[in-house]
Amino acid sequence: MDYWMLGLISAAVIIVSLVLTVRVLKEEDKKIKKYEGEEDSAANELKRSNDYEKESLTKNVKNLSFIYVIVTAISIIVLAFYIFSL
Repeated sequence: MDYWMLGLISAAVIIVSLVLTVRVLKEEDKKIKKYEGEEDSAANELKRSNDYEKESLTKNVKNLSFIYVIVTAISIIVLAFYIFSL
């Protein structure tokens, strides 16, 4: 496999992971802006905070972990192609 191809594959994987990470961050930013616009009592803010912690651990961490596992696996495969093609 040509080294240029390996470089392009690596660059594409990095760009895809960056785009997906930014997408997750933008979703969280939208939630924060929505909550800032609302005026709530301390009890509602505490409830929302607790709900966010539960949701974040089940959804966001899972999504980001999936993205980074895929990126790491593809990077290792590309590195293996590079090493064994020398």
